[in-house]
Amino acid sequence: MLFVFVLLVLLCSSRIRSVSAGEISTARRLWNEYEKDAVRSLRHSWVVALASGSLRREDFARYIAQDASFLLSFARAYGRALGKCPDVLGVECIKRFHTLLGAVTEELELHSAYAASWGVDLTEYEPLLATTAYTNFLDAISVNPESSAAEVVTAMLPCMALYSFIGTAINITAPPDHNHPFREWILTYASTDFAKAATDVANLLDFLLASSSSSLNLNRDFQHTTTLNQLRQLYKSAMQLEYNFFDAQSYETSHEHLSKIETMRTRIDQAALSGQLASILPNNEIYRTVLIDIDSIKEEECHLQEKNLESK
Repeated sequence: MLFVFVLLVLLCSSRIRSVSAGEISTARRLWNEYEKDAVRSLRHSWVVALASGSLRREDFARYIAQDASFLLSFARAYGRALGKCPDVLGVECIKRFHTLLGAVTEELELHSAYAASWGVDLTEYEPLLATTAYTNFLDAISVNPESSAAEVVTAMLPCMALYSFIGTAINITAPPDHNHPFREWILTYASTDFAKAATDVANLLDFLLASSSSSLNLNRDFQHTTTLNQLRQLYKSAMQLEYNFFDAQSYETSHEHLSKIETMRTRIDQAALSGQLASILPNNEIYRTVLIDIDSIKEEECHLQEKNLESK
């Protein structure tokens, strides 16, 4: 029996291990690998319209309703993830998830306050396809009896990390004055409190992965030991769903408003490339790569348009 136990420990440690001095954590590694996706979301026209203050009130209200619907699913996923925690980690997991549920509650209260001040009934809005796709994704991974707590947390991590990144980037680039209609939204996600909540989720993932190799609950933990490739796929999918969520939101497309969006996007680009966002984007080459990719796509589109004109 001792031989079997040692063998299981060795097998588990060959997958995702605890982070020792000098090593990069799994949560940080995942962010680094998909940081380009975060930059794409930051530069999305809807996000930039919000940053510039030019977003229409009704469009923001629709977004708030969609996000409130998503956050309810997000909170349920936290509860299911807690239920997947090994018994030997029970008390510590309860403490950590309790803190994170508190952060979600504050977000929902923020949305409710916006709705109340604007006289908006959040229940009037039907979930968009992008919203449903995201909540279905969280439900599927959190309900699945074969998924581990670490997998569920990985699927939820991009939301927290991305909003902290976007809020901070906007606040550094163009701090909202008291007349900015979305000042409270920006300051909430740029706050140290929200940054801590995002860090808490990242630390929770690393805690779960590190604990899985030392838990005595062999039947459950060794069965659910998760590979980095599995986590990558979940993280990547969640990042894409975040972008799709922004992409599904509406905004004013008049010439005047599009001009404001482009002006703000240029400010964000300049802030990133000049190192102004170094606290959240230490490697601005990531940003340059995104811009190069965008230019390449635009160039390809131009070539296609030219070919179509020639064929007519």
